[in-house]
Amino acid sequence: MFKNFWVVVVVLLGLLGGMNVASARMVVVTDYPTIQEAVNAADQTGDTVFIPAGTYYVASSISITGAPEQRILTLMGAGMDCTSIIIMDGRITIGRWVGSEPDSVYIIGLRIIGGGITSYLSSSSYCFIHSCRFDGCLGIGVDITGGVCYLSRNVFDLYDRAVFAHDFARVKIFNNTFVRNHVAISIGDPPAPPDDPIIENNIIVASRRYGIDLVYDSNGFGIHPQYNNVWNSGLADYHNCSPGRGSISVDPLMVNPEGGDYHLTAGSPCINTGNPEILDPDSSISDMGAFPYLGTGVYFEEFPSVPSVKKEFSVFPNPFNISTIIFFELPESGPVNLQIFDIRGKLVTELVSGNQEAGVHSLIWEAKNLPSGTYFVRLLTKYGLTIRRVMLMK
Repeated sequence: MFKNFWVVVVVLLGLLGGMNVASARMVVVTDYPTIQEAVNAADQTGDTVFIPAGTYYVASSISITGAPEQRILTLMGAGMDCTSIIIMDGRITIGRWVGSEPDSVYIIGLRIIGGGITSYLSSSSYCFIHSCRFDGCLGIGVDITGGVCYLSRNVFDLYDRAVFAHDFARVKIFNNTFVRNHVAISIGDPPAPPDDPIIENNIIVASRRYGIDLVYDSNGFGIHPQYNNVWNSGLADYHNCSPGRGSISVDPLMVNPEGGDYHLTAGSPCINTGNPEILDPDSSISDMGAFPYLGTGVYFEEFPSVPSVKKEFSVFPNPFNISTIIFFELPESGPVNLQIFDIRGKLVTELVSGNQEAGVHSLIWEAKNLPSGTYFVRLLTKYGLTIRRVMLMK
């Protein structure tokens, strides 16, 4: 059921059927005294809370509880290398009580220092955590109680338990990098197949105790990780479980792991050794870890559709000089809002606002009067919200 990320995305489209395209907004954190107040202001389904590049200090927890109209929410930074949140005492918490939780939450492009994320969700709610970096001070990085949670393209460093999924949480943990945690991935009471945890394409290095640990399993369903590189653990790479198909245990040969650069070098054994049913952005067999290898010095950070189908929205060329072409496809006619934001979350221009006919659309974005840098192309239709990060290089 959960072998394909986009299967769940298609399920989520049903939640968006009644979304008011005109009402979904980009709420910029710098317009509010605190991140929490910005989250509270994002009270419409489909809203995005954008945290511009910079470092933000948070004294206590950030809570996403699911206001009456806050059914689908995105919390997005400018990238794990650009937006840092230092949590002094607390965590980012999603949901808390049944009946007071969002239907789905997307957390994208953040570096979280201290603390982590706690997800309390019922079986019908979803959490997606993508392209984030977690630098811990012990404790748990991502704590998942129930619900459905997808973790991809994240980095976890220095936690007691980097990821802990329990109470029959349905999780897919794929293409992440774990370094120097006591335990990288911990599972407690996994659900029965076909909803059992999917753990694949991860790099797990230098865990002080275990790489992957089945902590408790009262029903005896077990877990079946595959296509992971788990190497150099203090006690054992696997505890109460076994390496599955395609698993390896070797030095991943990262660029500078001591300095925190976990990209792969050209000779890495993790290149093209992931699950062959999954392809990287260059259409090759997937690499293991958070960062696919696209060539020396070429780094890729995808901001996923939220939700949409990737082929229906693209920007080419990217990076670009002066102008680029934006393509999007509509299965049927309906309202469309297409906007460009800069790295601070300021609206640069609105390219489309109104009803569009079904079919493939393309338009040229002229940026000759704008400075070089990072920009975000935001497409909102009745099928969902999609954001692409683009680079203007003059």
